[in-house]
Amino acid sequence: MQDEIDRIRELTVCGAGVAGSYFYALFTDKFSGTKLKVYDGAKKRGCTCAFGCFYTLLKEKLDKVGLNVEDYILCKNEGLILNGVYFPLRNQISIDKPKLVKDLCPRVIKRNVYFTRRKGCFINATGIPLCRYYAIRTSQYRVKLEGLEPATNYIHVDPRYVGYAWAFSLDEEGKWFHLGAGCVNADPEILIKALMKRYGIKVKKKACQCHRPIRIVNPEENLPVVGSEDLESLIVSVGEAGGYVFPVTGEGIIPSMDSVDLLVNGMSSPFWPAGYAFMTKKYLKKWNYDKAFKTWRLMLKHPRTAWLYGFRFMLSRTRKRAQPEITPPRLIKAMIKMALGGKI
Repeated sequence: MQDEIDRIRELTVCGAGVAGSYFYALFTDKFSGTKLKVYDGAKKRGCTCAFGCFYTLLKEKLDKVGLNVEDYILCKNEGLILNGVYFPLRNQISIDKPKLVKDLCPRVIKRNVYFTRRKGCFINATGIPLCRYYAIRTSQYRVKLEGLEPATNYIHVDPRYVGYAWAFSLDEEGKWFHLGAGCVNADPEILIKALMKRYGIKVKKKACQCHRPIRIVNPEENLPVVGSEDLESLIVSVGEAGGYVFPVTGEGIIPSMDSVDLLVNGMSSPFWPAGYAFMTKKYLKKWNYDKAFKTWRLMLKHPRTAWLYGFRFMLSRTRKRAQPEITPPRLIKAMIKMALGGKI
């Protein structure tokens, strides 16, 4: 398959967030005969906010490219409070994402490339899928807060709304947090205000904010590979652009890196690039993206009823990733509070 890769004289990566930067690091470590250019026209790479991730999963990824996960940890989160119910955590961390993407890909050309109008081989890491997608509105802030416990994450769910609000700790002292919400059927600020009211949060200082939407895709309509197999005009999408954001939770960092693993490993296969589309479909099926997407669509029509079913997907992914200590009494209490919008 090295012969197939050598046929690509120049590979262009569009977007230098987590997916695009990780692709650069992984590809250059594995293949040396192809000229690789990375473009990103954003003023700030990544985001000035930090994001939640999972220690063991991120460590596995960074070990492959010679980076130390400890260099990017802002806080090791010890607990999660979901609608007033406390769950101890063992594997949840907050990371310095801007630093991570810069270390993964230090060389970036600061402008956008419109690959849909050009011939060549492109990696679409822009976050924008090449098929129909659904945008979840968000409001996100990096803020200094008062009234919250250190090394603790907070989530507020109101089943009237298709979304949730969060406050993730960004330091061990419990001063700085990533505060935000994502919602489809209402202004995300409504959920943020509800979270702040419930936990008595006061904003002391605001460092930055953004309102970038989260894009999710129906797995049945996903198009991770577009173009000709002769590699003259080919677009391969990874991360959010490849439909890897999980519909119910909005998780995207580790799934984006998973997509890059599949792509780079697939480049060593005689079935590339079509094989990547097959592996993407297999991955989404394994992690129940199809069922989660159908649940998400059901939430739009019957949010209160569907949220209880959607909680199953949140719980399943959280158990395998953040590794919370879930006991039956805590679980029952959390579900009751979720059904009532956290009013008790």
